[in-house]
Amino acid sequence: MKKTPCYLLLSIIPWFFPIKGFCNNVDSLPSPKYKQENSKSNSESEAIKFFTKNTDKWKSVNNFSLGLQYFYGDKVPKNYSRAVELFTKAANQGDANAQGMLGTMYLQGQGVPQDYSRAVEWFTKSANQGNDSAQYLLGTMYGGGKAVPQNYARAAELFTKSAKQGNPRSQQQLGLMYLKGDGVTQNSSKAIKWLTSAANQEDAKAQAILGLIYYQGRGIAKDI
Repeated sequence: MKKTPCYLLLSIIPWFFPIKGFCNNVDSLPSPKYKQENSKSNSESEAIKFFTKNTDKWKSVNNFSLGLQYFYGDKVPKNYSRAVELFTKAANQGDANAQGMLGTMYLQGQGVPQDYSRAVEWFTKSANQGNDSAQYLLGTMYGGGKAVPQNYARAAELFTKSAKQGNPRSQQQLGLMYLKGDGVTQNSSKAIKWLTSAANQEDAKAQAILGLIYYQGRGIAKDI
């Protein structure tokens, strides 16, 4: 039977979006809550003085916070190498956010040589502590076979843990997996559930795919 143009469009949607695309946007990473608009870059700022002087006292918290400032260039010149150094200290002290950031920097080659194996190592440590962003990123690596054998079931497991915490990108990916039956039993109802959750959080890809599903009536009443 001849496919309609809309069905063809849905059939060519990538089930695992390229890692480089979402990482370059840095929107899966924790944002510095202390960041202020229009703040001048100043290596001698009060914030930097505080974090630097109290690093030993506050240990991983301050190492991570100071690392974020160097990563984003907030009140100091952007310096990925210094960020890696601080994230590594915090990560080795068990900070899940620092482990996730360090994994992302190895994934993208920021401040360190690109190393997918090291990225997997740090994402795994962070994901095991329940970090939803790390669970999502590690899930994409299993889905894409980056430094690990491709394993859709493992990817689905990680996306599920992250999606249940409200991560829209994991919800989007999990919805796609249920739609196609990759790593899970194909289930249109669950696909629509997770895609709707992601769409309601302004995930544009989920909105587009969900629109096509309603247009086609795929697993749901057709609703133009």
